[in-house]
Amino acid sequence: MGMKHQIHHGLELPLAKKAIDKAMEAYSARFSEFNPSFGWTTENKGRLGFKAKGVKVEGDIEIQGPEVYVDLEVPFILRIFKGRAIEIIDREVRSWVERARAGELD
Repeated sequence: MGMKHQIHHGLELPLAKKAIDKAMEAYSARFSEFNPSFGWTTENKGRLGFKAKGVKVEGDIEIQGPEVYVDLEVPFILRIFKGRAIEIIDREVRSWVERARAGELD
């Protein structure tokens, strides 16, 4: 059972992808102990994963128009941490979207 979260970006697809790439790089650097991974599987959809408490958490990040949708598959044992995981991903993506809007990623 997944959980979806929506983040408004309002960018063109290439710039939105660049912002997500930067967000995932920053997330990976800050939380390397969780072995994070991310890669694009289609033009507008990527797969992310990390380990928490020895359990693998995976999910999708999908760009649909002006929105980014994050859908995490959180095992029952980690449900108490799901809000925190989404909060961290949301913060990173929003930060890099703002940088993209400011022209810092061109």
